[in-house]
Amino acid sequence: MSFLSGDGLWCGIDLACFPSGVLDTFRLPKFSYYFFQSQRDPNLIIPGIDSGPMVKIANYWTSSSPTDVKVYSNCDQVKLYLNNILVAAQNPDTGTNTSNLLHPPFTFTAVSWASGELKAEGYIGSQLAANDIVNTPGNAKKLAISFGPNSLRPYGDMTFVYVSILDNDGILVPDASNEVHLSVLGPAVLIGPVDKDAEAGIATFLIRTTEDSGSISVSVTSSGLTEDSNSILVQ
Repeated sequence: MSFLSGDGLWCGIDLACFPSGVLDTFRLPKFSYYFFQSQRDPNLIIPGIDSGPMVKIANYWTSSSPTDVKVYSNCDQVKLYLNNILVAAQNPDTGTNTSNLLHPPFTFTAVSWASGELKAEGYIGSQLAANDIVNTPGNAKKLAISFGPNSLRPYGDMTFVYVSILDNDGILVPDASNEVHLSVLGPAVLIGPVDKDAEAGIATFLIRTTEDSGSISVSVTSSGLTEDSNSILVQ
């Protein structure tokens, strides 16, 4: 229908009543984020911004993942490998759903599932330009903390605290929904509950600085998982 538009978004970041952004409420990218990134010209290089050639496997590669593997890229060709064995080398998808895209996705159909490493390599001409790797996760074993920025300022600066649930090899477990408890020491306060359930393997908290400078120490625990701690400077 001529009045309908594909890939139109009401919002870029999820809202409570509009969970349709390419980033979720906590600014974590969804697979669709990388689709839009793939429409950028690979020759466009912007200092300080993630730009240039890119490739992203839109698949967690678990036993329940789709065996049609979608790869987003602004390269000319993508090669897909499973455990270092070439699955296929493909050009961008064609058809009515992709004819108006600058850089259509690459769809590898009926890939036989096997636990391990799925790797996509993007080529421009004959040159390897970008790559992405996804590994099948094992069981949830430990927690790992990361922050949005590297440092904060006093008087109300805020950041998300991301607590990832990982296996023994440090791979994110995307179906983990464990409850995580967070504690904060130093010149910051926690906004929201101290206990959060992970979503897609990540529990997210929000902290806000007080009027003081110094180091904020954050520690997290979850039943059956190895705890973690980290710090961020307020200056």
